[in-house]
Amino acid sequence: RLFSTSSDTKGKRMAGRELVFAGRSYRVVNSLLMLVSFLERYLSCATQFSALSSSVLSKITEMFRFYNERTNSLVLQAEACKTAGLKRINTKNLVLASQSLSVVMSLMDIVKKILNPCLPEKYQPHLNVEIERLMVEYETHKKRIADKFADMIQNLIDYCCKTGMANVQWDARNADGLGKPQMYMTKMTHGVISMYNVLHKHLPNDELQMVFVPIFQLFNTKVPQAFADIEPTTPTGKSRVRVDINHLLSSL
Repeated sequence: RLFSTSSDTKGKRMAGRELVFAGRSYRVVNSLLMLVSFLERYLSCATQFSALSSSVLSKITEMFRFYNERTNSLVLQAEACKTAGLKRINTKNLVLASQSLSVVMSLMDIVKKILNPCLPEKYQPHLNVEIERLMVEYETHKKRIADKFADMIQNLIDYCCKTGMANVQWDARNADGLGKPQMYMTKMTHGVISMYNVLHKHLPNDELQMVFVPIFQLFNTKVPQAFADIEPTTPTGKSRVRVDINHLLSSL
């Protein structure tokens, strides 16, 4: 078998199964495990009946392409909200999709190694071309998922700054809560930390960095712009601004 799998032991905290491949663990969905099962059967057929290898290549590439397109429809295009009853596509859904795509991309190298000796020589270049095309398609999809994480944080920052920050009475004499960050700021930092806590458990460092570099660029751009519109005139107001900024810096 190509993989070993284990059932989710965390109940409703994270849907899916853990899949171990080449010494690395992935959190994936059941549809990916079904794809692996079909793939093993196709490859077994190709190795035992080499005359069918070109047909097997066609079926495998068709299956990989369909899986990529269907994952995109269900997650990035949010069709799962209609077909699976999800209220919304959240961080966990996105990271499961990303992990599943990573597994399929790793599988493509295995397919090349196993199928290449089975194929007639005239079909071998076609195998390489198809795998390269699929890799590009999957890499593009993964990049779009990474961009979606940034979009989610951008929406959070915009909401907190335009709605929450606008409602703060910076110079109010009321001392209640003085010295504590405002609610809009705690909501904003909590959202980022919650996303990080999910992603760092399931994404390798290079993919995690690809997600969070643009997120921190958003903070470096949008938050200073929002604070530039605030002009507290009292020591109390200026103190509130300092508390919020210090909370942001210490949290992230």
